Amino acid sequence: INLGWGYHRANGISQGSLGAALAYRAEKYKVTMDVSAFQNRQEGTESTDRYALNSQFGRFFTRRWLAAAMARLEQNEEMGLRLRTLFGGGFGRHMLKSNRTDLALYLGVVASNEAFFDELLPSQNTLEGLLGVDFSVFRFQDPELDFDLKLLVFPSFSESGRLRIEFDSKLGFELVKDLTINLSLYNYYDSDPWVDNAETNDYGVVTSLGWKF
Repeated sequence: INLGWGYHRANGISQGSLGAALAYRAEKYKVTMDVSAFQNRQEGTESTDRYALNSQFGRFFTRRWLAAAMARLEQNEEMGLRLRTLFGGGFGRHMLKSNRTDLALYLGVVASNEAFFDELLPSQNTLEGLLGVDFSVFRFQDPELDFDLKLLVFPSFSESGRLRIEFDSKLGFELVKDLTINLSLYNYYDSDPWVDNAETNDYGVVTSLGWKF
């Protein structure tokens, strides 16, 4: 669980973040779920909030090869997106796998439905490819340190030339047992958003405190 908050008096900006993640691993299965919320408030302007719920299921065929399924619910006010519902799946391979490092590559297909804050704009159904990279580094000696990076690329099959990219990274440093301070960087890109005048990029840096159990 991670919690962060900040306030800038000079320009009246307040920011808050909340994240939680669950993971279960068996010999041949892996299930993960995470939820995140980011709120940005500034006096005299509209808020720009972002919420996401992600779940993944993996079935290992060998130590390195697996099949994966994913589902996601997402809202992003910066990009005019009221709700994106996404389902998909594919295959992956762990290129590096040790007690310190994990690198996995994924290839798949996803289908999504996008609804918008602009009520005059009808919802859209899309089919996209999926190219993914997961990279993690761990240090278990005190103080513990972990670094996670995830890159997802979605080339559209439904709209020629459209490309979405999602980048998330997090560096966590243990302050005391199970209490960490985290630095996160994210960048979400859409080359051709449906909403006119919507931002093509949504990016930011978040600091937070986390508790592991």
